[in-house]
Amino acid sequence: MATRTATRRGARTGLGLALMLAGIAAAALGCSPLAQEQKISACGGFSQQEQSIVVDRATYCDAEVLHWQYDATSEKLTISNTRVTLNCCGEHSMTVSEEGDTYVVTERDAPEEIGPLPGMTARCGCMCVFDFDVTVSNVPAGTIQLELVRDVTDVESGPTTPWQGELDLGAGQGSIVIDSSASDWCQAE
Repeated sequence: MATRTATRRGARTGLGLALMLAGIAAAALGCSPLAQEQKISACGGFSQQEQSIVVDRATYCDAEVLHWQYDATSEKLTISNTRVTLNCCGEHSMTVSEEGDTYVVTERDAPEEIGPLPGMTARCGCMCVFDFDVTVSNVPAGTIQLELVRDVTDVESGPTTPWQGELDLGAGQGSIVIDSSASDWCQAE
């Protein structure tokens, strides 16, 4: 019993030491973790009450638009990509990572798992519009490089980059038209 307890204590100490060293290494490299909170709408987009950034519903269906808002006091950047046209049946996520000096925002769309066996997936015969929101903490003020990546996992061509460029966070907020082509699947409120 004493040996088992010592082994567990040693494993915990080793794990604690590894985590502490990883934290020190990240601090030495000037890295701070990108704490983030995402939310994805149901088919049809967010309602006015659900939106992280106020979007004009009268022009919502006109284009896919990347909206952003920055709070310099809290160093929080909120990104909302609205009217993204995807298959109605999918599992969606949005994450932000740092790759060098670029913030990479990845929207992921994968077929739905339908079971009962692992790996069985399906799509629907219809398309919908979705809104992707993410709020990222620890984003220092200034001008940043941003790349928007869309990864529809069952498309042979692989991930695409609908937009990349600079955001001047000093402006506080902005909007970028990603795709102004008509969406037959969008219906304004």
